[in-house]
Amino acid sequence: EQMIQTHRLQLSNEERDAKTAALYEFITSERCHQIFEHFDTLTSGLLDLDVGEKEQHKRNWKKRGQLIKKVERVIQVQLRDEIDRIIEDGAET
Repeated sequence: EQMIQTHRLQLSNEERDAKTAALYEFITSERCHQIFEHFDTLTSGLLDLDVGEKEQHKRNWKKRGQLIKKVERVIQVQLRDEIDRIIEDGAET
């Protein structure tokens, strides 16, 4: 049983060494470099998309603010003028 255990440990050490070597080979490979470049390109694209979306929101918020101000002017000036006209015309009769 002890010999089997020792053999297993030896195999696991050999496997660990082989996996370490394979991992090192992959990390230093062109394929790994390509994966990281692709990752960088995709994350840059996502960040650019977020920046564009933020700018679009800013434009929309600015336009919405302008429209709200126009609505306020319509209510404050035109609607009030019409109501005042009606009230004044009614007061003269």
